[in-house]
Amino acid sequence: AAAAAAAAVEATAREATNHVLDVVFARAAASEGPDGSSDAPSKPKRPRDQRNGPPRLDPSTLTDDVRAFMDEWWARLCARGVSGAVPDAANAIDHVCWRCETAEEYHDAVKALADAGHDVAGTKSIGGRPITTVRLKAPVRWARFQIPAIEVPAPKAFRPRPRGFEHAEVALLCDADGFTETNAIEAFLSKFPDLEWNRDGVRKAINPDVSLSLGGGVAVKFHNRPLLDVVDFERASGASSS
Repeated sequence: AAAAAAAAVEATAREATNHVLDVVFARAAASEGPDGSSDAPSKPKRPRDQRNGPPRLDPSTLTDDVRAFMDEWWARLCARGVSGAVPDAANAIDHVCWRCETAEEYHDAVKALADAGHDVAGTKSIGGRPITTVRLKAPVRWARFQIPAIEVPAPKAFRPRPRGFEHAEVALLCDADGFTETNAIEAFLSKFPDLEWNRDGVRKAINPDVSLSLGGGVAVKFHNRPLLDVVDFERASGASSS
């Protein structure tokens, strides 16, 4: 009975989310897009469930794949009323995250990016598994933003995630103390008290963050400094390896 009740609640929540997205997409052509124009980033499409996403990370189609994901991500961000929190700076969206279902997929994805000429900027162990940051040969230009990096985490043991792009991360562009302090994040959260933020990342000693599920396997994270700056800071302090 409990399982049936939980399933009913989930179905109701999904229906409500889809209704909100329908409204957002219907108004997208008349609303301000991420480039500040009166047009949406592209013809809006219903965000796909990431479980039906690309079968692997393909460097040859990377730019198009990232842009398609960002279109979907932005629509969901607008639906949650958080798009206005993204700073108006080219480097505000500093990376996208590609999830892998197995350790083999993780190694294959990192190798494919490196073989294509992208730079492995650093790898750090978090939660008992490696997370690699890859600096792209050239940033992916999307709307008014330039996305310079991809984060590729290995899956946690016994906690696999669906393969595909999962989140984009927004830098609040704090000063140098932002590598460790949480004051700016707390001030940011105070602007959205009614949203269900995941605050687990606030406890991190370096690069604290908060995240918000946008539905459909998609999320947004906010942190203080761009990820590549964080990697440089971690390498200088010995917390990350190249």
